[in-house]
Amino acid sequence: MKKLIAAASVVCVVALAGCTATSPDDPAATENLTTSQIRSLLTGKTVRYDSGGVATYNTNGSYQYRGQGRTSLGQYSFRNNQVCVDFIGGNQRCDSFIKQGGSYYLVNGRGQQFRARIEG
Repeated sequence: MKKLIAAASVVCVVALAGCTATSPDDPAATENLTTSQIRSLLTGKTVRYDSGGVATYNTNGSYQYRGQGRTSLGQYSFRNNQVCVDFIGGNQRCDSFIKQGGSYYLVNGRGQQFRARIEG
């Protein structure tokens, strides 16, 4: 019986030796999206964030964000591997996107990540 358990243990170790596990938090599994990829991902789409906010990137370049009881409007463009929004009123923000596993995340200028579900 001890020989059988030892043999089974060796088989398990050998079988796992060639495997590499990656999780969504594993930096090796993270893909930084390019300008072209972000353009394809967002243009004409709605993005729902886990925080409850909803961003709409209309095909005409207009942008709308609804969340936390307010609506923000502006125009968006793509450059330097980011999407940038010029808001009505003069503020601007630029965000990058990453893909981890099968999920997309917006990464803001402070490095905070927000899971983004793309619709449309």
